[in-house]
Amino acid sequence: MQPYNKDGIPRAYSMTDADAIHRNVEDEFGTIVEKTTPVAADKFLIEDSADSWQKKYVEITNLPGGAPADNSVTNAKLADMAQDTIKGRISSGTGDPADLTPTQVRTMVNVEDGADVTDATNVAAAGAVMDSDISEAEGFLRKTGAGAYEAIKTNLGASTAPGVNDDDTAGYAVGSVWIDTTADSAYVCLDDTTGAAVWTETTQAGGGGGETNTASNVGSGADIFKQKTGSDLEFRGVSSANNRLTSAVNADNVELTLVEANIDHDALANHDAAQHRIINDSGTSLTELWSANKIDAEFDLVDAAIAAVQSDVDANEVVTDAHAAATAAHGATGAVVGTTNAQTLTNKTLTAPTIGDLSNATHDHSDAANGGTLPTGSIPDGGDATAIHDDTAGEVAAIALKATPVSGDILLIEDSADSNNKKRITVGTLPTGGGGEANTASSVGTGVSVYKQKTGVDIELNAIKSENNRLTVALDAGTNDIELTVNEANIDHDALANYAANEHFTEASIDHDNITNNGTNTHAQIDTHISATAAHGATGAVMGTTNAQTVTNKNMLGSGNRFRGQASFTIEDPGASEDVSWITVDRAVTITKMHAYLRGSSTPSVTWTVRHGTDPSATGNEVVTGGTTTTVTGSIQSITTFNDETVASDSALWVETTAQGGTVDSLHITVFYDED
Repeated sequence: MQPYNKDGIPRAYSMTDADAIHRNVEDEFGTIVEKTTPVAADKFLIEDSADSWQKKYVEITNLPGGAPADNSVTNAKLADMAQDTIKGRISSGTGDPADLTPTQVRTMVNVEDGADVTDATNVAAAGAVMDSDISEAEGFLRKTGAGAYEAIKTNLGASTAPGVNDDDTAGYAVGSVWIDTTADSAYVCLDDTTGAAVWTETTQAGGGGGETNTASNVGSGADIFKQKTGSDLEFRGVSSANNRLTSAVNADNVELTLVEANIDHDALANHDAAQHRIINDSGTSLTELWSANKIDAEFDLVDAAIAAVQSDVDANEVVTDAHAAATAAHGATGAVVGTTNAQTLTNKTLTAPTIGDLSNATHDHSDAANGGTLPTGSIPDGGDATAIHDDTAGEVAAIALKATPVSGDILLIEDSADSNNKKRITVGTLPTGGGGEANTASSVGTGVSVYKQKTGVDIELNAIKSENNRLTVALDAGTNDIELTVNEANIDHDALANYAANEHFTEASIDHDNITNNGTNTHAQIDTHISATAAHGATGAVMGTTNAQTVTNKNMLGSGNRFRGQASFTIEDPGASEDVSWITVDRAVTITKMHAYLRGSSTPSVTWTVRHGTDPSATGNEVVTGGTTTTVTGSIQSITTFNDETVASDSALWVETTAQGGTVDSLHITVFYDED
């Protein structure tokens, strides 16, 4: 049987196939049509190594290691992409990558459109702090609350101590630190009030001993202590703001004197001209007063009566003077003895006398002629049982102990600078021994100084007192206040400045018809005019500030009138999760209408909402609950139904988007509002 090939042609008659692929012919593949983009289902021929090299076909998807080798796929091999897109996947679950738009990318990374890490608003919204938040050249941050910080200025290279003007206007705040590198002293700010800053030194005193003084005001009245500058305690002076009160230092007192001559009688509280009495020398009623001449005449009568009594007294004094001039009287033999007379006493026995001084005695008590002998033991031998000796131990320890010495206590020393002569000093003048501070005090105002002097370590202040009974100075121990009280009852009415007796009168003495410029209208005419609702040429009723009235044909001018306003905002290329700040209002307003329209193509759609509130970082109040979906591009969408259209004073308004579809180029929103 003749063998045949696979085409049914006898083998003896086979011929070469021009379309066949041969194992020994080069460049046969180059003549075949190329498929530039193979797909997974494409097949190709193999010889199976696991099946005696039998020829078989496989699909591309089943090739071992179906993914390309690492770093082998170039950008050119990837599918073409639209401009401004990024490969990624925003759909839920695992799946093929997609070309993402900028809006989709911002949604994935939660970044707003136009976000800038150097923009202060974005940084603040993220709860971060920028270098520009600290305006001072040096300082530190203090956290004041959740996401809130305060920059505290410091001065770590000062050459002097801080003063009252190193205050809030200079950038300092409570907690600021000040280092005086010249004096090696540190200070902290306790009060940054303008022109009255308070700094306290925090440097640790060395060497032991001494004191670091402070001062404070413990009452609720005006403060006498102002501040401590370095180690100097500064006290305010006491002065009067007008000439009704004077102040002066007298000895250790600050004396306050009320001067009636400078008090205006007519300006006194409760001054009532009707209560001033009529001058009438013949009057006897309680509402009438005598003149000065009448009073002088009456006093002359009193003086005459006193002179008569004095004449009788003088007659009796003649007898008294004669008795007083007698040197021997009252039964005494010899002259009467006086306490200071230079006299010789005889026949007298002194019982337990005290003789102050024997330095002028010219006798030695050796016998009767020399003052008489003295009993043995009555004259001390010069030994002093209470003396302190330089060779006896324990004498000082036997003296009573004073546990708390004060600055005025006296010490005995031997002066090393003056041949060791004995001298006394006070405790207050002792050197501090290298630690603490030697305090001073001073008065810094222009009034009378409360501070007097420093004696030892004691700072002495002048006491405050009144020089007359017009002013009372008292200490309220409960409140620690020095209370100054003006006593009207002790102020002499007739001694007041501008007092004039002939200016005092009663209402009954005033004739209304004789008052200058009393006018021609009667009271009845005036009352009728006041009660009229249409007057002064007005057409219609006169307007009042609180009347419920309808006003027509008026132009309302001025900042105090209510206003109607509007604000517009455009979001370019809006996404589905925009959150954009808009405007703020400085007064309460009510939203009356909102307009919206889109620019875009391919069925554009944006769901948006307007929120308001005093805290823009909070959720805020939604004007239309659930928001509004805008799809129109050829007309304006008008919204007039609201859920929360009332905006409080000092509030912010902002726009949020919650959904976006199609191609949206821009969203435009206008809000119309009226002042409440």
